[in-house]
Amino acid sequence: MIYFHRTIGVRLGFSVVTAGLILLVACSAASAGSYDDAVKASNPFAYWRFEDNGNDEGSTYNGTQVGTVNYAAGTSLFGDSGNRAASFNSTGYFNVGTLGNLGTQLGTNGVGMTLEFWINSSVTSGNMGVFGTSSGGNICYLKTDRNSSNADQDDAMFVSVTNNTRGVTGGTNTDSNVTDGTWNYVALTIQFTATTETVDIYMADAGDTTATLRYHTSNTGVNGTGANFSAYGVGLGGISYGAVGSGNYVRFSGLLDEMAVYDKVLSTSDMDAHLLASTVPEPATMMLLLFGIPFALRRRRK
Repeated sequence: MIYFHRTIGVRLGFSVVTAGLILLVACSAASAGSYDDAVKASNPFAYWRFEDNGNDEGSTYNGTQVGTVNYAAGTSLFGDSGNRAASFNSTGYFNVGTLGNLGTQLGTNGVGMTLEFWINSSVTSGNMGVFGTSSGGNICYLKTDRNSSNADQDDAMFVSVTNNTRGVTGGTNTDSNVTDGTWNYVALTIQFTATTETVDIYMADAGDTTATLRYHTSNTGVNGTGANFSAYGVGLGGISYGAVGSGNYVRFSGLLDEMAVYDKVLSTSDMDAHLLASTVPEPATMMLLLFGIPFALRRRRK
């Protein structure tokens, strides 16, 4: 009998310790905050979560849906099976019109911007516009499945930031950046000074906690104004060509989620903080974990 009770005590003690560790992990995760909290802490200029529309979290730059855009549930981004993302099929996009003073002075010393989003591509080639505008020599956009020469290449990325006499064009050339069928984090930063423009593309896979620099270019000895968003329409899941509402868009195919733009160059520490938050279980997942503790203790007592 003494041996029996000692065994139960050891098992129960192990269960209590295990449950305590689970609770500690859950509480630590909860204290880290959610992904959208981390993004909002970095003060985005606009933030589109794509849960069931193209609305900006700040309600200032709401996107008007044009054509077919669906909302995919169960995408499991951030470990949340209820998370929804915008699902594009090359026929629809969001028109957000002009983006106020975002980049109006791009080209002035010290002014920059960042585009941050999650992508799950479903094609291997094509002119896939993710974000941007292009009209009258004023260009700022990002495409996927296009290489640094703006030619078809699976999983590569192409960026163009130009305005007549100054700008940057280029991008990634490898096929290991945007992996089809999986979620990938992307942060495009653009920094203009009086005579120099710099473009960087940072990326990470789902589950990573550190953003990796995948592309860097810098031009010097230039002058004049840079691209701006105050005169022309901007597309999400498509690139606007022409005046606002012209309907001429290069469109994306696949899933996009949690797209944010900033009127500054986002620091790598901010990017890493967002990625860390993306690995934290959502509240519903943590509640299931906590509710499982009493059940685990009960099982151990038997």
